[in-house]
Amino acid sequence: MPARRAVFALLTIVMSSLASCAAFRGVDLSGYPDEQRTLFLHNFTNDSFQADVNVELTESLRREIARRENFRLMPDREGARLWVYGEITMYRRAGRMFDNLRTPTRLELLVAVRIKVRENPGENLWVSREVSARTEFSNREGFLETEFEARQRLLFTLARRANAVLESEFVNRAPVIADAP
Repeated sequence: MPARRAVFALLTIVMSSLASCAAFRGVDLSGYPDEQRTLFLHNFTNDSFQADVNVELTESLRREIARRENFRLMPDREGARLWVYGEITMYRRAGRMFDNLRTPTRLELLVAVRIKVRENPGENLWVSREVSARTEFSNREGFLETEFEARQRLLFTLARRANAVLESEFVNRAPVIADAP
């Protein structure tokens, strides 16, 4: 009986890891014409009081879009089919673990962003969606990391999630591709 439980536990772990790998598989938009996949990335606005996080997020999303190669970034907004912009609605830094003097030894960062996509011309709003990410870090115990390093890691995760929103919304709204003969 213990051997059956071990096999069942191993099978459960393997299946859950395969399912998680399938969930993070990206969308391939190379079948759509290039002129449909052009976008202009506006600078994000910052409604939080954390300086420069909007610039860092814009650059992180720009790198992620270029890395995935599903969209072509245009230098001017008039040449792009889609306009992507948004605002950082929340930036929170809170203590998670404290020492005896109530000084935080582990901190949590939480960033929330509202992503908006408009179609050019006509400026039809395609999507307005809230995306968030969180991470923990410590500069005093365990894996030592500065707040800047943790924020860069967090913004990379946020850029991946924002790009996933762009890709899924594009697939939902774009015309269907006719299969080649």
